[in-house]
Amino acid sequence: MIAEVSKFRLKNGEPRPLDFGDICILVRGKPDAFFLEPELTDLDIPYSFYKKPGLFLSDEALYLSLVCHAVFDPGSIPDVKKALLTPFFAYEPNDLFAYEALPVSHPLKQLLFHWNDLARCRKWGLLFQSLMEDSGLLFREAESRDWDRKYTNYRQIFEHLEAVAYRNNLDFRGLSALLDSYRKQTIGADDDADIHQIETEAQKVQIMTMHVSKGLQFPVVFIAGGLTQPFADDYHVYHDYDPANPDAGSHKVIDLSKTYGKERHDREKNDEDKRLYYVALTRAQFKLYVPFFPATSRHAWLGPVCRFLSAAISSAFPQVDDNPALGWLDPDAHAAPGPDDAGAMGPEVVSESAVDKYHPLLPANHNYQSRRILLESFSSLQGKLYHGPGQPPQETGFQVVREKDKEDDERFAGFDSENIRSVRPDDEIPGGADIGSMFHDILEHIDFEAVVENPDDLLERKETGDVIVKTMDAYRVDGRWRPQVCRMVADTLTTPVSAVEEPFILGRLKQEDRLHEVEFYYPFDFPVGEPLKIPDCDIVKGRRCFIRGFVDLVFRHEGKFFIADWKSNRLDGGYGRKALDDCMNAAGYHMQYKLYTVAVLRWLKQAFGDRFDADSQFGGVFYFFIRGMETGNGNGVYFVSPAEVGTLEQLESEITARIAGTV
Repeated sequence: MIAEVSKFRLKNGEPRPLDFGDICILVRGKPDAFFLEPELTDLDIPYSFYKKPGLFLSDEALYLSLVCHAVFDPGSIPDVKKALLTPFFAYEPNDLFAYEALPVSHPLKQLLFHWNDLARCRKWGLLFQSLMEDSGLLFREAESRDWDRKYTNYRQIFEHLEAVAYRNNLDFRGLSALLDSYRKQTIGADDDADIHQIETEAQKVQIMTMHVSKGLQFPVVFIAGGLTQPFADDYHVYHDYDPANPDAGSHKVIDLSKTYGKERHDREKNDEDKRLYYVALTRAQFKLYVPFFPATSRHAWLGPVCRFLSAAISSAFPQVDDNPALGWLDPDAHAAPGPDDAGAMGPEVVSESAVDKYHPLLPANHNYQSRRILLESFSSLQGKLYHGPGQPPQETGFQVVREKDKEDDERFAGFDSENIRSVRPDDEIPGGADIGSMFHDILEHIDFEAVVENPDDLLERKETGDVIVKTMDAYRVDGRWRPQVCRMVADTLTTPVSAVEEPFILGRLKQEDRLHEVEFYYPFDFPVGEPLKIPDCDIVKGRRCFIRGFVDLVFRHEGKFFIADWKSNRLDGGYGRKALDDCMNAAGYHMQYKLYTVAVLRWLKQAFGDRFDADSQFGGVFYFFIRGMETGNGNGVYFVSPAEVGTLEQLESEITARIAGTV
């Protein structure tokens, strides 16, 4: 029901159209508003509850509390499963059974470990930002109709918790307990922290209680609710006055037993209702909509609208009067100025059941869903390119929106790991994604120089032993494999690499000549002639795509820049050139290094400008298969020369054509 007002003029103002912000809905109390909010949401009518209490009783506070419990103890399966059902992850109950089988390196578990690290370090700002973004909540929920309200609730809770944590020097356990206390109302938040903030400055229908509307006016006012009330009050409240001592004034009496003062309690309550409705009835400047439901009995559950407001309206405005300033609206017909004046209704009566949109004179809500940005990584592109149109992608089980930061070394290996495991030597370290991620972390953080100086006793030296032991523990790798891990790390960093004109040893590369785990995002403009045909992607003309990923290592040697990627794949055919060729082709690693090369060359051109010449300063791409580097004779090293990689322009053209499906 929207007022039929096309234009109005405020005092000393110009005529203007009616807007959502000109409409106010007044309620007797908070319970009446609970029935209004879902109705307004279903009709796409933007609204704001003015000074709405109960922030820490909201759904957002509950969801955040469940996630905090999972972050505090990522090893607690019940807590994690509860968190997975919240909008932060949005998993279905049927998916929860798969969680326990996930490897430690799975992006979901790595994300929880990352949050746990931030919480233990008390990096509250980074933690709360990551909860919103890296969980996918921000991107997944942003298109929902009530996202403004949800986002404001999350932001307000985060801001309050962060301020309290710094002010009171709380750790994460204390901060999580504080949020639970707010939710259970065992303690109260101070400084109006429990009041919902206004989510945006956009024009919205205002919902407010009659108490807070004093002194405010709106062009159009609706009075909602008030038809019912609780059957009985929990206690009696009234004021006692001693006529013999007028100077003492009155004092408030609260009778918890409800044995005294019932008449005075009922009288004062009725008077208070009348004062509130007087305030509500005088808030409208142009149009006032009032519920009308006269009481036919004296039931205790009848509210003030039935008890006295409807009777007052009937007395002041008899329905037989032809008053042009007064209209009577039936619940199922919203166009009649009078209940018996059929001619005044016009040729058409609009039924409530037929009204599914708000009045067209009001501005429409805009949907920005079409302005999406596509974000791809090597893993996601790999699945689309190598399964072909119409074929389902590889099942990866439990997944989160954020892709795994480091590529799964053995994900695309073309062999039966169980058969190989049965014939491998007893002292060969197992395979799997956890092992690959473990080696990535070790090679990222270990002291290269210390490994070269003492390759046979890495566990004995603190600077190398601590990194290996702690990383293996973090990935839940059995300690009995420590000697094998040390051997593979030492072989990788001490084996001479002779695939280039100037041979080198990785361990001799100085720290200032190495960059580990280089993250990149870069845009790609695809052809606009025809829509791109990529499985599971909706790409329209002119759509810009962003490609993301991590380069394991960028290093400088003899004035040239090289790209390197660690691979821990176990290859049953050995680690010679033919076996490595087969693996590179089967796994699609050629596409991977081309994506990485575009990122690195663009970065070097941006960083050095005219001082960077790709023809003379880009050295090529290395793939180091670390299981094979101990065998000598150049085994385990796959090198792609700059001529084989191609120029930046050639790479961009090839990648565009590959993704577009034209080659």
